[in-house]
Amino acid sequence: MKQDIILTEKNNIKYLTINMLDSKVNILTSKLMSHLETIFQDLANQDLKALVIASNKPGIFIAGADINEIKDISDASDAELKARNGQSVLNQLALLPFPTIAAIQGACLGGGCELALACDYRVASESSNIGLPEVNLGIIPGFGGTQRLPKLIGIQRALPIILKGKPVNAKQAYKLCLIDDYFSDTFFDDQLDCFIQTIFDSVKVKKIKKRRVIKGFSRILERTFIGRLIIFYQAKKMIMKATKGHYPAPLAALKAVRYGYLRVLSKGLLKEAKLFSNLAVSPLSKNLIQLFFTNEFLKKYVGDVPDDVQSKILYSAGVLGAGLMGGGIAWLLTSQDK
Repeated sequence: MKQDIILTEKNNIKYLTINMLDSKVNILTSKLMSHLETIFQDLANQDLKALVIASNKPGIFIAGADINEIKDISDASDAELKARNGQSVLNQLALLPFPTIAAIQGACLGGGCELALACDYRVASESSNIGLPEVNLGIIPGFGGTQRLPKLIGIQRALPIILKGKPVNAKQAYKLCLIDDYFSDTFFDDQLDCFIQTIFDSVKVKKIKKRRVIKGFSRILERTFIGRLIIFYQAKKMIMKATKGHYPAPLAALKAVRYGYLRVLSKGLLKEAKLFSNLAVSPLSKNLIQLFFTNEFLKKYVGDVPDDVQSKILYSAGVLGAGLMGGGIAWLLTSQDK
């Protein structure tokens, strides 16, 4: 019987491959998270050399959490519970008593990135894109992203990824120490297994850990109260300039990072879940999520109008915004023949 998760073993290394049967992409649905929880609980009692998490979907590691489930949440307490459940599953992954590796090939976004952050090591193919785009949906990462990423790569490196919601490619991720290595797609397909078998060489592990140490002025800045004050002040200033205060998600994400950076992970996760829950039920988030689905729908029909869509004559139109694009649209509308 085919499963969404395939477990195999080679040389005492367990391979967990995600391949959602009813979806073109892998997404972290409640059902899949429950399945992962059961697997992690079982693996915790096994004497393994390592666990490797990969995907069977071409060009997709994990595209994120299930946006439909977030869209349907109407109660803040339900949203908080959903976030806490997701955090709990990834905590179980992080606490496994042997090394864990996320083998990323393709899109690793949102919840997928958070799952990768819960692993000890991350390797990726050149074509991979990694990031936390949740703010674009009016929410913040809810499975630990605002807590694990800053602790892993530092505040200054993490804030742009979290606050702007723009993914980085494999080369950029490597420079940021977000991933530990990256390879060509061909190598990833043909020789990754060989690399996995040797990654636990003591010298290799020491080099990886050394790369993650923040050095120089950045390290001094982040380790002092005044330094962090400057970083967070500048980040808030950047957010207000970009959003004019109309989008609360980046500010909430900044609050989550600031609260949790020097606290134990468990306290930071509680704060993250609370902030996520308040945003997830807001009208702004619901509208942004609907806009996302509309854009995804329209992408399917670029240059091809569906048969069931009928054209209509428009006699009037309104334009909100007077920037370059808004002005251009207004000019186009007024220049048409009546």
